[in-house]
Amino acid sequence: MATTEAPVQNGAEPQTVCDELLIAIRQHKPNFRLQRENEADPEFVERVLQAIADIPDEIYDTLTQPALDWFAQAAEIANTGGEPPAPDGFVSGFKPKQPKEKKLITREKKSTKSAGLTMGKLIRQAIITDKDVSVQDLEAMLAQNGFTDIKRTTVFSFQRGSLDTLKVAEEMGRFSWA
Repeated sequence: MATTEAPVQNGAEPQTVCDELLIAIRQHKPNFRLQRENEADPEFVERVLQAIADIPDEIYDTLTQPALDWFAQAAEIANTGGEPPAPDGFVSGFKPKQPKEKKLITREKKSTKSAGLTMGKLIRQAIITDKDVSVQDLEAMLAQNGFTDIKRTTVFSFQRGSLDTLKVAEEMGRFSWA
């Protein structure tokens, strides 16, 4: 149950009970995941116990007596609700997550109105100054004021809407072009 990818390779004899159990498990379940960093040791030991319980008899019968003894003892403890010990040779891969720093909850005064200039406000001011201003000129003016990701169709829509609004205001006698 070490955190290495393959405990024993190339037909070498297992060094520990832990290595032997992992080899047996991987013969039956080649994709058996080793202990993950956030998986606590008891959870991993329970997963190993379940995996050993699921291996076929042909593999189980090849386990050494220390491995069989560990399984019998650990399974009995787990079945009675206890926490089974890890097998000999177990190296924990558990790394507890660092607790997140809690942010203080504060209340700041907020206004529903934007403090700075908006894209619409800039376009309206430009049109009031020059009703024949082009979309390209409006895009350049917006870019100078930090609005760089605005589509041309959006600028055109704001220009048309502002012109229409100002024409209605002019017809009502509430606005006149300079």
